Amino acid sequence: MDNTKQEEFTRRIGNANKTEMIVIVYDIALQYAADAQNAYNAGDMTSYCENLTRTRKCVDNLIEALNFDIDISNQLFALYNFVKKNLMNARITRTDSGLKDAVKVLKDMREIFVELAKLDNSGVMMDSTQHVVTGMTYGKGMLNDSVVNADRSTTFSV
Repeated sequence: MDNTKQEEFTRRIGNANKTEMIVIVYDIALQYAADAQNAYNAGDMTSYCENLTRTRKCVDNLIEALNFDIDISNQLFALYNFVKKNLMNARITRTDSGLKDAVKVLKDMREIFVELAKLDNSGVMMDSTQHVVTGMTYGKGMLNDSVVNADRSTTFSV
């Protein structure tokens, strides 16, 4: 994942509610999966395996976010374990078939959470983060980001 993507995810995290945060974790997982696929296509097995591990860690975060007091969490847990098994299989066999199966499930699940996020009226999770506005100022051929109410004591990274 390049720095531009990391910065994009960091901005999104700072402005996300609970459900949007889950969507962001899916997006990060899918980015790592895409990086893994690119590494596989290039024959770079080291990078392939590293990105499979990063994708799996994102799925672990999704599992940790489950609330087992809600019935659907058991079904989500089973799907997440299916994804993890496919990622592990891809790593062990050094083929991309397990990765492709995992990506399909992750994309389908992401779309469900995108729709749920539209219904979530809860507030932003991280109140003390900087608010970034894109396009308030611009230069020739580019938009600039402006930080509103910057608090230098608050930092985090993805």
